[in-house]
Amino acid sequence: MVFLCLLSLYLMDVAVTKPFARPGLANIVLTICSGVAAGIALLVKPYAIFLLLPVGILYVMTFRFHIRWIITAVIVAVITVLPLFLWRQWILKFPEGIPVYTWLLNGGNIRFKGAWFYWLFAERIGKLILGYWGVLFLGIGIVVKGKRQEKFVYPVLALGTLLYMVIIARGNVQHDYYQILILPTLCLYVGKGFLI
Repeated sequence: MVFLCLLSLYLMDVAVTKPFARPGLANIVLTICSGVAAGIALLVKPYAIFLLLPVGILYVMTFRFHIRWIITAVIVAVITVLPLFLWRQWILKFPEGIPVYTWLLNGGNIRFKGAWFYWLFAERIGKLILGYWGVLFLGIGIVVKGKRQEKFVYPVLALGTLLYMVIIARGNVQHDYYQILILPTLCLYVGKGFLI
């Protein structure tokens, strides 16, 4: 899921930044491929939506309101969301196959409590993922100004990551493997901090 989200973001980035001999067709093909990767990511895990926020921002930021790009955006949105919608309609016929998931959201009313902050930020991110010293580079990466793309894409990715940790509060606190989704954001900001 993380690979597919990053592939979708990469393809969108290439579509909006790289010059081509035939820019219209090449950009449209890359944009549609980005939508396919995003659609498969959503099928793997629906909460991939949190990592896919920058894809839409990058698209809108670059193409704005040209009619060709509006049509492409509609096609990409359908390609991205339709498989998940169809799968959801199909699985609703077999409710015994749908795992209980509501506890992942805020089971035990843990969101924004001391345990939530401790387990996510101190224990998982500070200790297990960044090994204490990485927090320094993470902080530097957050503070330092970036290039044009970084000014929009990185903060939106960070916002998606924070939303994920807030919305899927209990799942993140109870299971450490839920932090796999936050690794790309941490890597980007820690890498940015190392470059200084």
